[in-house]
This record gives sequence, C-alpha cells and structure tokens, in this order.
Amino acid sequence: MTQPFIVVGEDGQNYMVVGNEMGALPLRSARPSMQQMPQQFGQMRPMGFPGGGIQQAMPQFQRAMAMPSVVAPGPTLFPTIPSAQGNQLGSLPMGAGRITWIAGSALTQNVVTRPQRNFIGRRMIAIVTAVADIAGAALDNEVYISNFLVGAQFQLGNGEPLHTAAMAVNATGAGFTINSVEPGQDYSITAVWQGRVLAGDDVVAVSFTVYGDTVR
Repeated sequence: MTQPFIVVGEDGQNYMVVGNEMGALPLRSARPSMQQMPQQFGQMRPMGFPGGGIQQAMPQFQRAMAMPSVVAPGPTLFPTIPSAQGNQLGSLPMGAGRITWIAGSALTQNVVTRPQRNFIGRRMIAIVTAVADIAGAALDNEVYISNFLVGAQFQLGNGEPLHTAAMAVNATGAGFTINSVEPGQDYSITAVWQGRVLAGDDVVAVSFTVYGDTVR
C-alpha cells in the first residue's frame, strides 16, 4: 500500500517520500538528487500516527513539502537525429534514386543512395512515368515497392509489396517516420514492375524523393 514515509539519509537529514520499503517514490526533497537516492537512503520509517500521532508527524511533513521539487526527466516522444544535440533542425528534400524498366529489363530492381548529412525522413514520394511504344497502348502504373531499408533496418510494416500510388504526391496520410541516418549509412529501395511485358520502346520509370529533417 502506498503511504507517506520520512526517510533518514546518511547525512542525517529527513526526506519525504511516497511508497514503501520495497520502492520509495520521492515526493519532495532538497537532497540527495533522484539519481543519488538509492545510495543515499539509510533507514526508512513510516510517518507515524502511533506513539505521537499526526501532530508529531506534521512538522516533518511541512518541512518536506517546503523543499524544492525534484522532477525526473521524461521519455523522448519522437526519435532524435544522431549528433543533433544543441543544433537547429531544418527541413529539406533528398533525392532517393530512380529505377527504369525497358524491354528485357529485370522486373525487380534496386536503387541505393547515401545521405550526406544527419537526416531523418518523414515522407517518401514516388513519381511513376510510363511511355508506351505504340500510341494508345496503355501502360498502367504497376510499380510496387517490395523492400525499403535504412542501413539494415526494414522500414515497412510487413513484407507485402506496397503500390507506389500509396506514396504519390497527392496521397493522403502518406507521412511516416523513417529511421534516422548519419553520413555513411544508405537508403536502399527495391521496386518491382508487375504490369504487362514491356516491348519495343516501352519505358517505365519511378523516382523517389524523401522529405525530412536535418541539422543546420
């Protein structure tokens, strides 16, 4: 059961905590710091009502409550860019490569690009262009992303091919957080053409752009 305790530190001072002997949670303290508490605490005794009643406990309680609060650092809500501490962040686009299919090309192709600065991507855009050899012969967008790595880290939700329309310029809700990189780490994107067999001068191409944040 959680209850208030007075803790006697090794310096002989009393410290107000909430918790129990198995795990005390500081309520108010002047010293020691949050990080020092496990080493500094000596014996722990409940703020008693037996033997002296609430009147005996109140001066200690009031003295503890008058001490400055100690707040432990909270968790980081968003990923940080490596080596970005103390620097200003700014947004910029990054070209992430281009893949082209012609008659006889391998259906699955890969492009690798290397960011030149600390960078964390927020949205990837895929622009597909298709030119048919014969006028009027349609070439629909049948380009899929089958793999997307930042370094060795997979960036998609599962292994199912993702249609590039999901990353079109006008796609809704297409932003997602991509792993942060430092110079020397690569973006690797694998795309697959799943449309009709290309012939003659048929050409299909996809270019990738990543918008994100970097250190200025």
